[in-house]
Amino acid sequence: MSSMAPANSPRNQRSATSYYTRHQEARQQYQRNYNSVKRLGRRKIGQREHAVEESMRRRERTGQRGRYTTAWAHRQHNVDAARTLTMEIEEGDLSTRLVDMENSAMEGHGDNWLPVFLDAVNALIREVEAVACEAVNQHNTDEGDAAKRQEQLHGIRRILAGLHQSKEFAEQGFQAGGAAAEDKAWIWQGRSVNRTKFYSVYRW
Repeated sequence: MSSMAPANSPRNQRSATSYYTRHQEARQQYQRNYNSVKRLGRRKIGQREHAVEESMRRRERTGQRGRYTTAWAHRQHNVDAARTLTMEIEEGDLSTRLVDMENSAMEGHGDNWLPVFLDAVNALIREVEAVACEAVNQHNTDEGDAAKRQEQLHGIRRILAGLHQSKEFAEQGFQAGGAAAEDKAWIWQGRSVNRTKFYSVYRW
């Protein structure tokens, strides 16, 4: 007499349910991994760019690449067309200064370097905010070259946003800034400022 139970027997039903339960989490994890790699948003991108982004996502999943978020830069890969050569040079000098400040904080304070670095960046932000306040007031009252004043304000906007972004990446860990640099997501690399975020803070 066969020991095989009928397909619809209670024993087989329990077995099928147990198998489904055991493998449900594995299937869900696979789907999450697949989504994180394949679903790259609604932006239309070329085949080569799509492959590069897929590779980056896979490296993030395996810990070979850091993750980051930034509220201060434009989410898309937009280069700021209004960025002048003067802005580029000033931002490059400031970026070098920030690296020196970070290294100094690490050398002087070891594992407690981050609050020291953030305090130093906040001090820079306050200095630039004072310059910005004067420039905005002048822009609102001066009858001089409007285009020149607008360019000046945009340069200040980029510096302020870049300083805030430097804090963002420092707080997210060492790998965040490197991953952002790979994506050319740093404002210092020419990425456009997220004006919605900027306006929500500075109102100009």
